[in-house]
Amino acid sequence: MSDNKTDTLRNWLIVLPFIFILFLIAVFLAFVNVEGLSTEQRLNYGTKALTTTGTIFAGIAVFINAFYTAKRAEAMDKSAEAANKSAEAANKSAEAALRNAASAQDKQITERFAKAIEQLGNEKIEVRLGAIYTLERIAKDSKDDHWTIMEVLTAFVRENASLKPQEEVKKGEVLKLRTAIRTVITVIERRYRENDSEDSIIDLRHHVKIT
Repeated sequence: MSDNKTDTLRNWLIVLPFIFILFLIAVFLAFVNVEGLSTEQRLNYGTKALTTTGTIFAGIAVFINAFYTAKRAEAMDKSAEAANKSAEAANKSAEAALRNAASAQDKQITERFAKAIEQLGNEKIEVRLGAIYTLERIAKDSKDDHWTIMEVLTAFVRENASLKPQEEVKKGEVLKLRTAIRTVITVIERRYRENDSEDSIIDLRHHVKIT
């Protein structure tokens, strides 16, 4: 709708000079042909009429041009406002996407952590080792969970290093536990130490020598 109005106004601006010229000619001829006036008076009155008419048309042209300029400025302002709103909406969408991604990542880490803790007590050595390596990966991926996982792993070593007498242990259990403990110690040794808490201490006080 606004485009049609703008086109119409532009067409009028093009046609207006031709109308003005025709009107000047008509006014001039009208005064020239007035009876009872001398040629000089006719020319004088005709010139004044032309001047007055030109001034009027010039004012109209200025008004129309000012109106067109104002409309164009208004359209530009609306376009800029729409662009700003679009940019704001895009920023809000990006921020929401980042929040959702962070929330999804936190949820995923929590689920992986809970599952790894559960599998850490599994009787199968391959499941237990998988849990240990999963905890190592989480510790590397999440700085906030790093020290918590180190405490879990050191607790695992303390609880399982002092084994029951050989005759009270099922066949193969000692070897499995020793393998798991060695793996945990390896993971602790190659941890990102820069992510340790300021006053953190790796507590393996109940750890016995593994041969």
